[in-house]
Amino acid sequence: MRRLLFKITVLGLLFSLAGCQNEKEPEPLPVEGTYKLTELVDSEGTDAGKLLANIQAEGEEVTMVLNEDGTGTLNIFDEPHSLIWTETEIVLEGQSLPMDWTPENLTLHGGNEGTGKMVFQKEN
Repeated sequence: MRRLLFKITVLGLLFSLAGCQNEKEPEPLPVEGTYKLTELVDSEGTDAGKLLANIQAEGEEVTMVLNEDGTGTLNIFDEPHSLIWTETEIVLEGQSLPMDWTPENLTLHGGNEGTGKMVFQKEN
């Protein structure tokens, strides 16, 4: 039941993030690689870290793989969801999600007034 609730929460947050646009020009970075979800804030600005911690305690995780060719996969409990990415956004199931990059993290932004976010840490 918790897995289903978390999956619905993650997918719902991803779709709610799609409503907000990011106007900043990012610096080009080598973004290809594997990322693990480390922080989750819902579209109302509420930290959903407790839910994420409970899921991780059960040995589950959310990962994202970005390939050099601009394709990738979001894996929620080992269920893959195809995506397309550029240096400014990820398109997942037809929804555009603005994002920021650093050498260590990828952050998806959006939701109501831009308060929602998902932070993924790059794995070595």
